[in-house]
Amino acid sequence: MTQSLLKILVVDDLPENVELIRRYLESNLYQVRTAANAKEALGQIRRELFDLILLDIVMPGMSGIDLCRVLKTHERTRHIPIILVTAVTQVKDKIRGFEAGAEDYISKPFSGAELLARVKSVLRIKTLHDEMRLANEKLRETLAQLKDAQSQLVKNEKVSVIQATVASVNHEINNPLCSISLDVQMLQIELAESDESVLLKLKRIEENVKRIHRVTQKLARIKDPSASEFLPGQQILDLG
Repeated sequence: MTQSLLKILVVDDLPENVELIRRYLESNLYQVRTAANAKEALGQIRRELFDLILLDIVMPGMSGIDLCRVLKTHERTRHIPIILVTAVTQVKDKIRGFEAGAEDYISKPFSGAELLARVKSVLRIKTLHDEMRLANEKLRETLAQLKDAQSQLVKNEKVSVIQATVASVNHEINNPLCSISLDVQMLQIELAESDESVLLKLKRIEENVKRIHRVTQKLARIKDPSASEFLPGQQILDLG
């Protein structure tokens, strides 16, 4: 991203400090927004996201450190780097700022060269973090796609196994079925004058043969096998 597209929010309650920092940044083609306190800063951040925030520590109302802590606890703003800019020089205050999540610290008074060097350094690090975050998101998407593809391959493999099994079963069943059917027809002819109960039994055998044959035809037409519950804890192949 070019510097002219990078947006920086300057938060300081002293107008002269804001104007000084603005001049330094705009002379290097950064886009600058300003706020006089934490409340104004939050309003700006709700309207647009920034690439960097320069934040004074001592301000009326919410301090810069407290604002930093708030921004670092929200998903939308926690990736925005923050440089604390202040006249406070005590080590404990600097430590508090870093513990709140600030990326860097610059003490007043400062030179324009020092300010710009720290800004560029922090923005370079942010760019690397953004690229790494995008790469991780892409990796997660790719892994999810691979997982879906793997599931589909497993499903396809199961389908192939089922289809091969069905073909084998059909072959093994249809041959004896044809033989039984022919035998039944022959018996019906030979026993045409026999007891009616015998012919009825032959008729039932013939009906059952046809029923089994219909089942094998349904098996042969299976393209996307699915199962349905037959008994509690037991499933059977759904033949439609």
